[in-house]
Amino acid sequence: MERSTLGAPLQEVCTRGHDMAETRKRYKNGESYCGACKTYRSNQAKVAYPERTRRYRRTSYYRKHYGVDLAFLDGRPCDICGKEWEGTGRRFHVDHDHQASVVRGVLCHHCNTALGLLRENPVLLQRAIEYLNR
Repeated sequence: MERSTLGAPLQEVCTRGHDMAETRKRYKNGESYCGACKTYRSNQAKVAYPERTRRYRRTSYYRKHYGVDLAFLDGRPCDICGKEWEGTGRRFHVDHDHQASVVRGVLCHHCNTALGLLRENPVLLQRAIEYLNR
């Protein structure tokens, strides 16, 4: 019989009687679940704890894509216009240099869109400033 990475023998069926041929994984609580049971448990948790699930997904997304934690975003105003996030109805954006993959700051929807429409080009931004000053 094969052994799992934790040293315990791998089960042929999960704790709920499903075939374990596809997924052979032991979880921290000592139980093993097949893919169907894992999906079922995950969906139950999403329904029971929607806010926790939403925050976990947001945290995972920002860590994976930008290497920053939610503490980097929470309570921080837009770095260009200074608008606070609360009550705006839109989440703030992590502004980053697409070529160097370096996080520059946090922007509101409007400031992020403006930079994007100007193609993050300082020359175009300067021309826009000059145009507005005329």
